[in-house]
Amino acid sequence: MGESLATEASTACECHALKDAGIERVVAGADATNVGSLRVIEKLGMRLVGNINAGAPREPYYAVYLAEFRADMGRSKR
Repeated sequence: MGESLATEASTACECHALKDAGIERVVAGADATNVGSLRVIEKLGMRLVGNINAGAPREPYYAVYLAEFRADMGRSKR
């Protein structure tokens, strides 16, 4: 509780993808100027992977892998 709706929804999506759906990696991106969205992405434990979209060369992308997610689950409240 006390987190923003965006953080709560994003956490639920990330958990579903990695715990229930069997996806090995979740990727997220946001406009470089959208500080709020980038903060949510970082709260999810995602790491910067750089640019993965040639059509948007200045936009940062982040990812979290299943192994990292599992390791983090032991240290967080997810």
